[in-house]
Amino acid sequence: MTKLNYRSMILELKHHIPYTFLNLVWVFIVFALLTEFVFDAHQYLARDIYEVAHAIHIFISAVATAAMFWRYEKRFAKAMVVGLVGSLVICAAGDILFPYLGARLMGFPTPELHICLLEHPHTILPLAFIGSLLGIFAVNKREGKGLAITLFSHSGHVVISITASLAYLLYFGGGSILVNPVLIFIIVLLSVVIPCTFSDIIFPVLMKNQKPKEADIGCCN
Repeated sequence: MTKLNYRSMILELKHHIPYTFLNLVWVFIVFALLTEFVFDAHQYLARDIYEVAHAIHIFISAVATAAMFWRYEKRFAKAMVVGLVGSLVICAAGDILFPYLGARLMGFPTPELHICLLEHPHTILPLAFIGSLLGIFAVNKREGKGLAITLFSHSGHVVISITASLAYLLYFGGGSILVNPVLIFIIVLLSVVIPCTFSDIIFPVLMKNQKPKEADIGCCN
């Protein structure tokens, strides 16, 4: 990793991480209330929420990842590949692998490894492709507002990722958010922060190979 890439990553993380933590707190509280008053009586609602949230997550992740890369390097084919890999591979780990391993760690009765890309490719693949296109188009049309676009898409990405991870734990993990809320909070925190931050910020910055514009780094005035 070059010194330039390292500096870019630190600056991007500085501006994005507060959005991640604040969104995690309020979505976690909402899900705790839903678990108490809704999911016990309507268990399949958690699966429906997961399926919708995961599909939206793939789309928003593709937007955020492709947009972040396009801010630094205007190469269409490479930006599309970065958007697709970031959404289909890295974010899938946050929605599926991390909650699955967390459910096994907590001793939930019958955790299931449910991989949507293999079971619903006709839904997931087009969303990733369209999202990558939209991320490139949005930054290209709003030159100078790249940070605002990536902050907005990353914030939405975090919210929907938390929703998908919690819903996965509730339905495919076979447990309850209220069994051990502290441990589940930590599992979801890792499920969201590691893959989402890596796919939205670290991965596209690592993939770039040209000097970023100084105007694109830091908060917009």
